Amino acid sequence: FEYKDNVLVLIISDNGKGFDSTSMKPGIHMGIKSMKKRACNMQGEFKIISQPGKGTKIVIIKKIKKRNKKL
Repeated sequence: FEYKDNVLVLIISDNGKGFDSTSMKPGIHMGIKSMKKRACNMQGEFKIISQPGKGTKIVIIKKIKKRNKKL
């Protein structure tokens, strides 16, 4: 992951067989659907980049509000 300027970026990638992410059929990729829903629930951005034979990369971006450090 990366954290810079109050933005958290989580990257999950593999070098597996990949798939055509532009032609995903509804209901087949439940794990991806679940990750996307969770990212949306926390007001984050979800991206999936995949191509057949080139693996898959999932990116979740979340802006983090600064917290007042007063106790």
